[in-house]
Amino acid sequence: MGIPYKVIDKYIDYHYGYTKDSNGKYTLSSEEYKKIYQNEIDIFNNAINKTKIIVNMINRFNIACLTIGPKKRNLNDDSKNCKDKYLICVRWNFIRESIIEFKSKN
Repeated sequence: MGIPYKVIDKYIDYHYGYTKDSNGKYTLSSEEYKKIYQNEIDIFNNAINKTKIIVNMINRFNIACLTIGPKKRNLNDDSKNCKDKYLICVRWNFIRESIIEFKSKN
């Protein structure tokens, strides 16, 4: 879709919560990551918030109230499904509320 790899790398770092210290990589919660690296997140957001990319995403996912993110970040590597951190999911976080609101209007 024309997103540069260096911008995609910024998303991947956020997706997994990667940060680097003198001993190598370790992970942060999404809240911690945002506090430290919000400017990196902004670079990614600015890259994907272009009309052409949004239209391509709408065509692909039928976007309504959807967000994109890891299936599970698994910060402590204690999940039975540790591979879930490698899956990017498009999700509707408040689908129940949206359905109730839709039904009440119709």
